[in-house]
Order: sequence, then C-alpha cells, then structure tokens
Amino acid sequence: MSVRPDPEELLRKYDNKPKAGKLTIFLGAAAGVGKTYAMLKTIPELINDGIDVVIGYVETHKRAETQALLPDNVEQVPLKEFIHHNHKLYEVDVDTIINRNPQLVILDELAHSNVAGSRNVKRYQDVLELLVAGIDVYTALNIQHIESLNDIVSQITGVKVNETVPDSIIENANEIKLIDITPDELIERLRDGKIYSADRAAKALENFFRKGNLTALREMSLLKTAQKVEQQVQEYRTDNAIDNVWASHENLLVVIEPGYSSEKIIRSGKTMFDKGFSKWFVVYVDNDGLLKRPLRDREKLLELLELARQLGAETKPLTGTNPTEVVVNFARDHNINTMILSQYRLNLYYRLFGASWVDKITELAPEINLHLVSDELVQNKNILSMQRGQQQMLNYRSIAGKIIRNILVFSLLGLLLLPVSGWVANENIIMLYLLVIIIVNHGRGKFSATIAALIATVSFDFFFIPPRFSFAIGDLQYIITFIVMAVVGVSFSIVTGNLRFQVSALRKAQNKSKLLYESSKRLAEAMIEEQVFEIVKAFLPELFAVKYALLIPNSDEALHIQENTLEQSVDMSIAHWVFDRGQSAGLNTNTFAASSIYYIPINSQIRTRGVIAFVPDSIFNFFLPEQQELLANFASSLATTLERIHFTQVAIETEVLLAQQKSNASNQLG
Repeated sequence: MSVRPDPEELLRKYDNKPKAGKLTIFLGAAAGVGKTYAMLKTIPELINDGIDVVIGYVETHKRAETQALLPDNVEQVPLKEFIHHNHKLYEVDVDTIINRNPQLVILDELAHSNVAGSRNVKRYQDVLELLVAGIDVYTALNIQHIESLNDIVSQITGVKVNETVPDSIIENANEIKLIDITPDELIERLRDGKIYSADRAAKALENFFRKGNLTALREMSLLKTAQKVEQQVQEYRTDNAIDNVWASHENLLVVIEPGYSSEKIIRSGKTMFDKGFSKWFVVYVDNDGLLKRPLRDREKLLELLELARQLGAETKPLTGTNPTEVVVNFARDHNINTMILSQYRLNLYYRLFGASWVDKITELAPEINLHLVSDELVQNKNILSMQRGQQQMLNYRSIAGKIIRNILVFSLLGLLLLPVSGWVANENIIMLYLLVIIIVNHGRGKFSATIAALIATVSFDFFFIPPRFSFAIGDLQYIITFIVMAVVGVSFSIVTGNLRFQVSALRKAQNKSKLLYESSKRLAEAMIEEQVFEIVKAFLPELFAVKYALLIPNSDEALHIQENTLEQSVDMSIAHWVFDRGQSAGLNTNTFAASSIYYIPINSQIRTRGVIAFVPDSIFNFFLPEQQELLANFASSLATTLERIHFTQVAIETEVLLAQQKSNASNQLG
C-alpha cells in the first residue's frame, strides 16, 4: 500500500528558489528624529532571538548617541572602494553581503545615490537585490524622499529634494516603523547640537527646520504610515476571506438613488466627511432600471455626481441587478463602516410586502452604521403626481401591446399542441409552455414576464384542463399547478433578464477596453500629426458616441479647426478659454454652461496641445463617471502623442539648422 507524500515536504524538497526577504523601513519626518538610533537599538534583541545580523552600512553623522550603539559583536561588511574624480569613495558591497548570506542586514540611507560606476544607481536597488536573494533588510528613510511627495515637500519647505525612492518601495515593504517626535523636541535636539554642528544648525532652523515645516512633514509621515497600516489590514482581510467590515478606520459611503436623492445628501456627506473620515465615496447602481427612469432623474444624477466630485468625493458606478447586494459588497471591499442613504416615504405596497434599503442593508451587513437623510424630492407634489399620471397613461398602450402579443402567442401554442395532447402528458406540455414563456419574454422585465405567465396559465387551462375549451377547473389540484407554473415562469424570465443585462454590460465594457487599447497602440505608433488625426477620426465617435471637432494650435499658437463633424459652429472664444486655462467648459460645466457643446483641453505634462469639442448623442451616458474616465485616458494618450511628435519635429529642425550652419561655415572658410 503506497503512502501519500506530505505536500509540505514536497514543497520544501522541490522548491529550491529562496523566499524573498522582508523589508522593514524606519520612517521619519526629518533628519535627527532617531531612525538610525532606533535601528541599532533593535540589534541586541535580534541577536537574542538567534537571528544572524550584519551591518551593511550605517550613517551615524558623528552623533555620539548613535555611535555609542554600534555593537562590537556584530559583523560589519567591508564597503567597496571607488575612485571618483581622484577621491576615494565607498559604497555597499552587495555581492559580499549576498555571499555572506545573513538572515538580516542593516542598510541605512535608503534614498542614497550610489557613486558613478556602481552596479546600481540607487541604494534602494541594492536593497531590492538583497531581498530577492532572501535576505531581510532594515533601512531608514525620511518622508521627503518619497517620490510622490517630492513636489509637495518642495512647495512646503522651499527645498528641492533630489534623492527619491519610488512609492512602490513603501507599498511593498513588509513593515513601516514610524519614528516620531514632536517638532519642539526635534528643534531642541537641533539647538543642543545633537543633529548638526552649531553653524549648520542655525541655518537649518531658519530654513528646513522651521516649526511649520516640521509639523507638516510629521503629518505626512503619520498619514503615510496610516495608509500602510490600512493596506495591511485590507490584505489580511482578503487573505483570510473576512467579509465583515472592520471599523479600524473611518470610510464613508453616500448612496445616490435616482429620483429620490438631491443635493442635500451630497452636502450631508461632505459635512460628515469633514468630521474625521479618511475617505468618502459617492456611488449609484447602474442597472436596467436606471435606463427606464425619466430623463430629468438621469440629468439630476449627473448633477449630483458633479457636485460630489467638486466636494472631493470619489464617484463610482456600481453594476448589478441586486442594488443592495452590490452596495454592501462595495462597502466591504473598501472597508466602509458608515453609509448615508436617502429617507423617503414608501408606498402602501412596499410597506405591506416589500423591504426598504435600510431593512435589506441591515440584514446583509449589520456591522455598517446607517445614517438617513430626509431627501425626498417633494417640492411640488401636484406636478409630480401629474407627471406620474401622464407616465401611466403613456404606459397603457405598452401594456395592451404586451397582453395582445402574449394572447396570440399562447393561443397559437395551444392550438399547435392540441392535436398531440392525446399522446403527450400534461406535465410535458407545461414544460413547453414554460420554455415559450422564457423565450418570448427574454429580458423584457418583471411586469412583462408576469403578464406572460398569467396568460400562459389561462391558455393551458382553456386547452388542456378538463372541461376543455372553458375556464372552469374540474380538479382543484390544478390550482397548485397553475400557481407553480406562474411562479416558475416569472422567476425564469426575471433571472434570464438579469443575466442578459449583466452580459450586455460586460460586453460593452470589453468593447470599450478593446477600442481604447487599439487606439492607444496606434497613437503610440503614429509618426506625424496627420496619422494622429486619422486615428482620432476612426476611434473617437465609436468610443464615445459623439460628434466632435478637433482644434490644434498653429505655429503662432492660434487655434484652428483640424477635424469637424459637428452640425453647429464651434464657439472659438470658449475654445481659446479652454486652451489657455487647460480646463473643461461648456455643456454640463459651470463655465459657459449655456453652450450645447462640451469642450475639453488636450493636456500634456508640459502644456495644452489642443482642444476637443463634443456634442454627445446621449448626454446622460456621455457624462457617466466611467465614460469620463475613459475620455480622460484617451485625451491623455492623444496629448502624449502630440507632444512626442512636436519634440521630434523640433529635434529634426534643430539638426537641419545645425547642419546648414556647419555647411555655411565650411563654405565661408573655403
């Protein structure tokens, strides 16, 4: 009898690839907070735990307190010597550390730039090599050296930091240890000569080490550490399949319900966010019901989303056929513990047979705190009642059409099946009826499915239940058959309708992504502006269902219309305003709002490269968040391409000019 091998033992036997080392970053707001000191203080504890520790590089800055912590019983790996401009310089010897293969190495100054001739340009690249080799690394970093914060730090302190590390180093670190002291303590240490010499300390106090600067840097350090902790919490919840929301930090979710929500719920969300929440989101559920809402409700949704963006919220469309389930899933995915909903009066049907959003969400996610805002749009009940009455009158024709269509279909079905009813059992005939219910009402909605199921039940009774050709029921047991037939027919139709919506939404998203990818690829390959214009002409109308005009500046910086499919004239004054300021204007904005055309700038990293004017086929669809995000990506790719072509042309013209000057000089000498 064979013994099944232990899976863990097999993994250990065949997986010879070393596990990646763990990175621990000692993070501080500024020099002198004690990062290196804190690193060195951990060494005795590490040794007591039996960990093989070496020192790869430590920068003490000749500070007595730090130098006193350098242990005599820990190996210091010799540095590698380089000759640079006739000076001897020393850098970390990565190869020696890898060959020594300790469990952990202390490697200070993560943002340091290595001397020319080193294998890696930056020390963080040395760290990455050691991690790949399976060696744990302790290192130190000041907040101003993080790439994404570089410009902010420069704006606050007036000092441009040249040595930076990518944000991905922080994001992928296993542990961030914040070394935090108050600005007053740090300034006192500086005055006592514990950080810099007296003359250097005096200059530092007047510049980088001003209390306001240190306070801002400390806040940034605390926030960056909190973000890392939040990331670790989220990873733990994902790894352990934890669905319940943990209120370890405060995130806020505002749910818009088209037709019921107004500006009040957005402003209430902003007010609550300002009381101490980390993030806030504004969402709505995009399903087939949304498309059936009156135009005014959909226009109102766009206004609310724009207001939310102006107030700093992150707006998201949620796709699904079960709104409450979709919203709860989003809340759990983003660890949201507080939700704001609109409060409005329910009609009699929902009071007796239905359930409100509050009831459903409380049942699905009792850990989420709910706040209700009285947000019903009832400013003019008479007008609303009149509108509902008009909508109901308009629907009568649609209802009558559905009834007539289903009567014809199921009458014809009964007549076709009647000749074979002597050889086919009623149970099989019921199956055929259910199949036709599903086919005829595929994706037509709950009401249509209900009508079909009821008419199918009556047809089956008329043609096949004794006494035939009458609506009388000879056996009361058939009542159960009718009820089951109606329920199954409606259920199948609803399910297939939901699936149809989801498949349709997925197909649309895939098509959009494919088109965006193809357009970006062709833009990257374009060599001249004419090719760019052809790509825009080929992809822009299909991606966004719009008519458009493309405006490009000439050599005198005057805009001219390069491509135009609009039926109305472009307002050049608006176009120049957009071009000069790099901001959108026109339709659905607060600038030149009376215009029926939407203008956006083609912004590159350096300047604005042009303007696109749009007239969308559907204003509602065009201004949905996912469409605007897609448009921003397309405009960004277009701007990058135009900028690349521009500088290529400048380089070519410069080369030609230099060649001409050289030729002229040669001729003059000759």
